[in-house]
Amino acid sequence: MRTRYFGHDAAYQMRRASGATGWDTPEVSAAVLRQFERLLRHDAVPQASRLIEFGCGAGNLSVGFARLGFEVLGVDISPSAVAWARERVSALGLAIDFRVGNVVSLADDDSSYAVAVDSHCLHCLIGTDRGVFLRNTKRLLNPSGALIVNTMCQNGNTHRLEGFDATTGVIVHSGIATRYIGCRGGIESEIRQAGFEIVESGVESDEEQMDDLLVVAIPIREA
Repeated sequence: MRTRYFGHDAAYQMRRASGATGWDTPEVSAAVLRQFERLLRHDAVPQASRLIEFGCGAGNLSVGFARLGFEVLGVDISPSAVAWARERVSALGLAIDFRVGNVVSLADDDSSYAVAVDSHCLHCLIGTDRGVFLRNTKRLLNPSGALIVNTMCQNGNTHRLEGFDATTGVIVHSGIATRYIGCRGGIESEIRQAGFEIVESGVESDEEQMDDLLVVAIPIREA
């Protein structure tokens, strides 16, 4: 399927020009941060450690992670989003590192992270890119680290989505695959196949939108 991940850059430009504070409204961002805060308190998640956030966007959640005591690196494919995030933390006086990068082709990092956060990034990846991303994430985590996933999954509203193909689980607009909304079991299987053990998993339901699948997983150590 054809993808155009860099198309997020134009979307961020439009949001900023419209006066938005980020990809989501402040209310939605606050609700998502509360989801992550709960998962970050899981016993399997190292505290006050190095955290990498994939799909950091304008840095709204990164600020929350930093205020929880984490040393944060935010990665996003959109240069406009990263510039926005840098301006945000500069105004707040916070030390957060933001970098432009494609999560499917991340270069080797000479240091490992204790926590990796999928910040609504996984459901933007299509086909085999999903497995590549998850395996890259495992590579960047230290052996005692943890992956936290927050991704959309199917519910009773999925069939109503414009452009949604029930066979593939992909939303297609103008020939471009933009989202993958899989079932809970299928997404959990992808995470396991990438070399993780799931230690917590649950779904937060939304009667109007897609459900959120929330997962805490740890790398399986090689024998």
